[in-house]
Amino acid sequence: MADERRSSQIAEAVGHLIQPGEAWTVRRTGTAGVEARRDNSSSLASTNPELYGRLLRISEQLSNAGGSLCIWVPIGVLFLCLGLHLHWFDNMLGEDLKKIQSVWFYAVAVIASFFLSAGVAQIWERIRYRQYRDAVLRAIGESKISPHQLIAQIEGDKALDNLADQLKHDPHLG
Repeated sequence: MADERRSSQIAEAVGHLIQPGEAWTVRRTGTAGVEARRDNSSSLASTNPELYGRLLRISEQLSNAGGSLCIWVPIGVLFLCLGLHLHWFDNMLGEDLKKIQSVWFYAVAVIASFFLSAGVAQIWERIRYRQYRDAVLRAIGESKISPHQLIAQIEGDKALDNLADQLKHDPHLG
């Protein structure tokens, strides 16, 4: 009961400073210091934790779809460039390799591998979203909110960024 009274007192003290829909965390830092930070957590986490948990799980699956590809492909290309530079492949590929052994070729190859792997990772993420799309829509339907309301509630939630992007670009949501 004391916590409820205290919450009411704090709400009365700062309520006039907060806009509708905003969330802030207020904390006493010492004997005289008070710290206030905007709370960027999803409103869905507090209003519908079951749905939020399901969406977190699916968003994590989307994140894992091609994430390591963006690391391992450029590392592989770096080793390939190193091998070309150190003549590891001369016996297999012959003297034609001397034409491409330059810093510019290596730089273009590594940079291109970053862009290529990022593009492929996005494609894998879309494919993974399509696999989970029915589960997402079923979970949304069970929670009695529209997909557009869900997008509005999870917008800005870093943990659900991947899923929010997929939902925003889903042409079947209408």
